[in-house]
Amino acid sequence: MDFRLSEEQQRLQQKCRELAADFAIRSAQHDRDASHPIENYQRLRDEGFLALTVARKWGGAGASFLDHTIAYEALGQGCPYSWAAAVEHYADFGRLSHFEPLTRQYQTLFAVIDYRGEPVNVEFGIGHGFTAASDALIIKLIVSRNF
Repeated sequence: MDFRLSEEQQRLQQKCRELAADFAIRSAQHDRDASHPIENYQRLRDEGFLALTVARKWGGAGASFLDHTIAYEALGQGCPYSWAAAVEHYADFGRLSHFEPLTRQYQTLFAVIDYRGEPVNVEFGIGHGFTAASDALIIKLIVSRNF
């Protein structure tokens, strides 16, 4: 199996790295101000990235899921954040061919805080289950290190 990127994927990745370098110039200021990088979205729109996975017949680039992953992994390097808050939903509906009754499904909603820093990243969350099969209270802590 050949895992090398095609020439087109390499060009896409390089273009995204160039955009990420531009985004990184303003990233710390946006983080300090808790502001949204609107100019980055405009640049992505101008470069056609908002239609990256839209089919060519509808005016998009027709990129695959792998192309999308390559692009946004590279773009994300230019928009690091230190702190973020989010809501996450975890669910287990059962088999795709046969969903379980609601009483046997796992449905949990988490409030989370993420910190990305050096030398470690931390994600802390408190979750509450909303179905009979779910745990009433869950606390999660994920500590990771970039390498």
